[in-house]
Amino acid sequence: MYYDIYREIVRLSEAGEDAAVATVVTASGSTPREEGAKMLVYADGRTLGTVGGGNIEKQVHTGGALRHQERPAKKLEYKLNPKGELGMICGGDTEVFIEPVSAAPRLFIFGAGHIGVPLARWRLWPISRWWS
Repeated sequence: MYYDIYREIVRLSEAGEDAAVATVVTASGSTPREEGAKMLVYADGRTLGTVGGGNIEKQVHTGGALRHQERPAKKLEYKLNPKGELGMICGGDTEVFIEPVSAAPRLFIFGAGHIGVPLARWRLWPISRWWS
């Protein structure tokens, strides 16, 4: 499943579409998902993958990922107990890292002089992709 998320991140980036990736970075005690679990949140609210379901996923989805598609990355911390902010009974603690998916950076080099050619060879890995 993670392979599909990574493939979709590349597709979104190349298409210039906004999205955010949520990743469980710590999970201690009883939690619905383990470290490394991922969820991709599209700009229209659709998701791919999961970070745990229930209230935690709802909070990450609406309160975190949808709001951070064009902002810097953010870490959200949750106490998963009945007295915690989500009212979950898992008993553990978890942290979810949310980072935006943005368009692939582009570099335009004008000229083929003593700086342009070496820069293009060094920086643009498949140069034939643009010049073929």
